[in-house]
Amino acid sequence: MGIKYFSYSERRKNNFLLLAVILGITVIVTGIAYIFWPMITTDLTQKPLDPALAQVHFNQGNAYLLNRQFKQAISYYIKTTEINPAFAPGFNNLAWLFATCPDGKYRDGNKAIENATRACELSQWANPDCLGTLAAAYAEAGEFERAIKWQTTAIEFATPDYDIVAAHSRLEFYIAGKPYREER
Repeated sequence: MGIKYFSYSERRKNNFLLLAVILGITVIVTGIAYIFWPMITTDLTQKPLDPALAQVHFNQGNAYLLNRQFKQAISYYIKTTEINPAFAPGFNNLAWLFATCPDGKYRDGNKAIENATRACELSQWANPDCLGTLAAAYAEAGEFERAIKWQTTAIEFATPDYDIVAAHSRLEFYIAGKPYREER
């Protein structure tokens, strides 16, 4: 067998067929890219998480809090609020930790007020736990008049499962101009 030589017209015909195939493939790829481009460019790490996962992170935060691992508890409570920004208990526990943590390096009155206020908003300003946390947050920030106001309101909204004795005890701290601290 030797080398087969094509005439100019045959080469042109083959080039035309090759160009048509390339053009067809380009159209198909462009169509696919147009359809799937949003999925291709979406950062999968930014996919919204199931709000039910907030409860899992919240429970993990509670476990760390019970074991006095405050840094990890804060981390899980923050993740809880990111996963479900309408989950009041996540904001409430985060605020409580910022306001009353026995370890001073984790206390932050401003963050406590911000998170407690959000918890109160989400609970329509009617949850005594959230209102009591807001009081503790204001006390941590040195705003004792506001702390007294919100602790009194929390007592007024008390439910049967609310620890009224502890609430009155915290109120006495605020009247004396002292913030409340969880025991070591």
